[in-house]
Amino acid sequence: ATSSIPIHQDQIFRLTVHQSRDIAASCAKDKSVLLWSVEHGNLLSDLGKVAHNSTWHGPMIDLHFFRAPSHSQYLVGSTDSATTFIAAWDVEIGSLCGRFTDTPSIKSTGSIHTSQRGPLFLSGSQDGIGRLWDLRNKKPSYKFK
Repeated sequence: ATSSIPIHQDQIFRLTVHQSRDIAASCAKDKSVLLWSVEHGNLLSDLGKVAHNSTWHGPMIDLHFFRAPSHSQYLVGSTDSATTFIAAWDVEIGSLCGRFTDTPSIKSTGSIHTSQRGPLFLSGSQDGIGRLWDLRNKKPSYKFK
């Protein structure tokens, strides 16, 4: 039998499953970012509540898991709003561990890709700029124009 888990109140933008753990993440137009158990189907954490308490206005539109050299597990997501930034959560403790911004402001980051070798990830946005980020410093290491 198939069971239904009510997890979002609006359109789901992205679903992603962790490669080696029994967790999945989802983000939706309702501004929620949820971690849930794939095996048991239960909600583990509402990461959006944590992030919304720190001036996050728009929904996340992309999410990816990755592992840092310290072996900590992270999830990064990008927003689609006037106050665009990229968020990173520590999956082990379910907390927001970083907000990544740039000057001038990033305009609607629509795409993120993570590295399997370390704390690096790429973002692409409507301003026509690709950015290489390092989880350790929260500023772009390099911009591709």
